[in-house]
Amino acid sequence: MNSQPRSSTLTKSLLIRVFTLCDATDLLGVAACVCKTWNKLLMLPSTWVQVAIPASHTRRFTSVHLAFHTRTWVEVYKASFAKCSMLSDEAMVYFLNRAKRLHYLDLSSCSRIGNETIRCITRGQMHLDHLNISELEITDAHLEAIAARCP
Repeated sequence: MNSQPRSSTLTKSLLIRVFTLCDATDLLGVAACVCKTWNKLLMLPSTWVQVAIPASHTRRFTSVHLAFHTRTWVEVYKASFAKCSMLSDEAMVYFLNRAKRLHYLDLSSCSRIGNETIRCITRGQMHLDHLNISELEITDAHLEAIAARCP
């Protein structure tokens, strides 16, 4: 009988594809603990193309979580932090300065996100195709700066 775990028979590319179907909290909280192979794959930036914090975890996802995971989320293309009320401007700016491939960003109802994040978005080299900032408290000047960057 084979003593190796069943996950070792799955190719890395197949595992990464399966991981893209899961939300970030399940991957980091459960899947990373399955075995060393899964943990190593989850620490690779190329594994993280999309990040979406599920509604059931938004109140618990903090600036500390974002800062910690930013090192593996540098290749993120799509990020949804909707209703993550514990995220700060400082943590979001830290993330945005490292997520160079980001094209989709949802910050709706992130009550602690404000002008510093918007300043980072408008000054940065990002090429966002989608930006949701509904229910954020930002200045008219920053809205104008965002509009000026729209094609």
